Amino acid sequence: MQFSQGRVSRNLAGAIVFFLSCSLTMTEPTVAQPDQYPLALAKAPTRPHGPLLQDMKDGKDFVDEMVKAADTLQDYTFHFEMTAYKKGGEVTEEGNFYFKKPRLLRLEEVGRYKRGSVAVLQQDGKVRAHLGGALKFIVVTFNPYAGELQSVNNYPMVDSDFLSLAQFLQNWVKQGIQSRVSAAPMLLNGSTQRVLMVDMYKASSPETVLKRVFVDEITKLPVEWYDFVDGQLWSKSIFKDIKTNVGLTDETFTVKGQSKWN
Repeated sequence: MQFSQGRVSRNLAGAIVFFLSCSLTMTEPTVAQPDQYPLALAKAPTRPHGPLLQDMKDGKDFVDEMVKAADTLQDYTFHFEMTAYKKGGEVTEEGNFYFKKPRLLRLEEVGRYKRGSVAVLQQDGKVRAHLGGALKFIVVTFNPYAGELQSVNNYPMVDSDFLSLAQFLQNWVKQGIQSRVSAAPMLLNGSTQRVLMVDMYKASSPETVLKRVFVDEITKLPVEWYDFVDGQLWSKSIFKDIKTNVGLTDETFTVKGQSKWN
């Protein structure tokens, strides 16, 4: 049974505390030899982002490549793990994210945080969502940018697809925020996956990283994303099990729909 905003009473709407999203950011990467990069996120008092790479170049063109790469994808799905460092302690969100052009999104919460909750951005531009457990039968319609649809790091679910994330960096560059990218790829987490590191920073303070993103060398898609606020690590996200152009159907982007790519 589905309820629109007009049919859900204020008392019921007020009783449902609904937080979903995906946003963006990651776990601490280490880099295998010979491209060793001793990243020490949240462990260096003066540099919570870890040490800076010496061999980096302007990142504007690379950010543009990230936008183009994301824009070529017809559909995709990935699993994400996000941790936000709040005053009351760490909060971790884990879920599955689905995207299909032109702009269909589906997010499923599968971790301890809001387990069973589902939110779907549908063709009419509205988000329909339900909580987990017994409340899964109560479907509510939300404005896409409603606070209830933000991730644990306060980022909107509807801007958590790869194109929106890359365009966020691109818009920052246009606004005067500086970008730099590692001149050579490095190995991530001791695996064979080769990534490039992108830093966003202000020209007045190049040693203070605002965002740090590890991007796959081939696909140009982010695999780890770190956000910093006032010089401190605010959130980190991992994007894994990324599957692109898998042929997701429109049925996936209904509240009751499910995908074989779960």
